[in-house]
Amino acid sequence: MQPQRSSYTYTIDIYAPREKVWTAMTEHGLYEKWADAFSPESTFEGEWKINEIISFKDGDGHTTNARLTIFKPYETIFLEHVYVAHDGEIVPEENLDDNARKWIGSTEEYRFVEKENATEVIITLITHPDFKNMFDALWNDALKKLKEVCENK
Repeated sequence: MQPQRSSYTYTIDIYAPREKVWTAMTEHGLYEKWADAFSPESTFEGEWKINEIISFKDGDGHTTNARLTIFKPYETIFLEHVYVAHDGEIVPEENLDDNARKWIGSTEEYRFVEKENATEVIITLITHPDFKNMFDALWNDALKKLKEVCENK
């Protein structure tokens, strides 16, 4: 049975060129500076290319793996979370905890919109409503950190 889903949108204006914001979101070294809002040792493995799997990791060995279904450099990234792993091993469906079951199938869309002297970053997350409060807090913090990275504050 497919878990229920709701859509949540997070946005921020960053006073930097779209290319710089894109780079901060997708390159090692910069990604970790803002993604630590989710987990202090957040990182990723994989290539940012269409149909590739990106593994988003925390410092405790937990990984969520997402397939990139739309990838337009400097414009749009769309990914769907397809499985979770722990310590490099895919967790079989029958062993998933309730939160992992709710998370699998969640999607994230990142859009980068050029504005006068700024880039608007729009993140649309479609996931289980149980995650709303958590992501409201985490994305608020992550976008503030992304803004700092991009604006060199």
